[in-house]
Amino acid sequence: MKLALTLFMLLFAANAFAQDAIIVGANGDRTDDGNGAGASLHWVRSRADTTLIAGALVASFPGTRWRYAVAGGSRKLNARTMLTGEANIGNGDDARGSFRYLLLRGGGTYDVLPRKLSAEAEWLHVDVARQRDGVLRLGATATLLPRLVLRLSRYESLAGDGDTSLLTMRGDYDLGRMRPIIGFAYGHAGTVFSQQTGSDATRVRDLFGGATFRGWTLVVTAGHDRQSIAVSRRIALPFGGSP
Repeated sequence: MKLALTLFMLLFAANAFAQDAIIVGANGDRTDDGNGAGASLHWVRSRADTTLIAGALVASFPGTRWRYAVAGGSRKLNARTMLTGEANIGNGDDARGSFRYLLLRGGGTYDVLPRKLSAEAEWLHVDVARQRDGVLRLGATATLLPRLVLRLSRYESLAGDGDTSLLTMRGDYDLGRMRPIIGFAYGHAGTVFSQQTGSDATRVRDLFGGATFRGWTLVVTAGHDRQSIAVSRRIALPFGGSP
């Protein structure tokens, strides 16, 4: 499933509010090779300067299956700087047998212009489906209008076996109760992004759009050889949250 991980990150960003919550997600994918599906469950604990995340994801695609646990969080160091980290640990199997699923993410965000522009840098250590890779992500988030937010990310393989070179952009427009989402992904991506174990690099030419509404997020993706739909539901817990 192309960009399963990337789109999950985008979905999660749309739901990470400052209150303890459970986020339930599901996705379906259709390609010339067959159909696939996945599901996820995450718990988010938010406090004044710290957010913790724990959860799990399972997925099945033509010829391969994945399952891994997720643990991570973010810590605000000061008014402008925030550090983030996450570990995805599990395994999968395909026609060649079982393999390890390990993805470690670490990075930071700096507010260049408070509430207007932030810069992001992140390193991804990948050991998935017998492919090892080191990917650098550079990104920016800009508030162009009071209600319009644009997010841009560039992924590049700098070490290991992978050959990822990927550009993603997402725009959100806040209409109050509803927030439309639109974006694209362009380039080529390795196994950890494509979720396909038969190729070291997969061409990506994807458009996606959707919306968040009353805790629901729906995103539909159309690529040059596939279509997918992903939905998540954020359920606020009656306790916790930022003091």
